[in-house]
Amino acid sequence: MEGEFRRGGLVGPIILIGLGVVFLLNNLGVLEWNVWEVVLQTWPLLLIAWGIDLLIVRRTTEATLLTLILIIVVIAGGVWLVALRGDGRAAPRVESVQVPLQSAESADIRINPGVGILQLRVLESEDDLVAGKLGLSRGQNVETELQTDEGVSIYTLGSNSGWFWPAFKTGHDAEDVGENEWRLGLNTGVPIRLRTDLGAGVMDLDLSEVTLEDLQVDMGVGKILVILPATGEFDAKISAAIGLMEIWIPRDLPVRITLDTGLSVREIEGFRQEGDVYYSPAAGAGGEIVDLDLNLPIGRLVVRLR
Repeated sequence: MEGEFRRGGLVGPIILIGLGVVFLLNNLGVLEWNVWEVVLQTWPLLLIAWGIDLLIVRRTTEATLLTLILIIVVIAGGVWLVALRGDGRAAPRVESVQVPLQSAESADIRINPGVGILQLRVLESEDDLVAGKLGLSRGQNVETELQTDEGVSIYTLGSNSGWFWPAFKTGHDAEDVGENEWRLGLNTGVPIRLRTDLGAGVMDLDLSEVTLEDLQVDMGVGKILVILPATGEFDAKISAAIGLMEIWIPRDLPVRITLDTGLSVREIEGFRQEGDVYYSPAAGAGGEIVDLDLNLPIGRLVVRLR
């Protein structure tokens, strides 16, 4: 039929253009990286836009233009509503977590919130292995498992739910736990093998006083902040698909960094570079060295000495 044609979907190109604009504005200093919190709150709008785009596979030029306008209105309107709504939603359901250390001599800890904000800090009590608070959404449940084998505590903490709406609270204070926000403390007296997984959100991991044996951090989309301990013999692998990755390394810790960054922008200062491998100032003096693998195909990678 004259004036009609087949063409690819509009949602994919719009998403790519939008992400490109976000990265460009961030690199220019116009946007801060807390923009991810807005993106994570409004992701269901992409499903709505995709549905609109699928309504008509074969359409005229005028219909394509109308569809494009509808998609832009839906996404822009959703972002505006989130900004207008702010922090006025009802308080989340909060659960407490407290895992006694007992006789454990080391620990294997795995934390998987699904989506949201994961914050790890130093645990003040020496009697607990893990303790803290979890802010849960409607329909979200927590699944835990604890096993002890020859002095090793294996603890798994995850989210098990059929469906929930991932919304994130911003502007919280130190005592306020937001929806989909997990705030946990780790014991500093026993060696820990730590693994964290997050599909989308923010991971803020201050491990500066944790005795690490191994570290693995995985994320789909969002922001990762990791502060490594000043001492220790461990290997670490930190991966994300899209977002910001910020790593703080103690100046006196001998570290060898291997990068796989694809299209990401690198900001690495104070390290000796040999190809895609970077060495901290303390590396090369002999003895053990920490191997740190960083994988970020798209986004911004920042590595700093402290």
